[in-house]
Amino acid sequence: MRRYEPDLLAEVVLAVDSVPPASSTEPSFGRVFPAAGDRPTHIVLYRRVIEDHAGSEARDALIAEVVADQVDILRRT
Repeated sequence: MRRYEPDLLAEVVLAVDSVPPASSTEPSFGRVFPAAGDRPTHIVLYRRVIEDHAGSEARDALIAEVVADQVDILRRT
């Protein structure tokens, strides 16, 4: 994806966390955390949520969809 949007994604860190923060009010497969201070923008995927919603065969497709959705959110910010 970086090759298609090199300027947008040049400084984005892709990370995986087990579950969303306890403060989250709705289920989420991933989230964009905008850059702040010295911290670059992060796209975080929530592994347990993704695994719970997709079998092993569909997991990769769901991951690709979640990343694409988060990049789309990033584009709009």
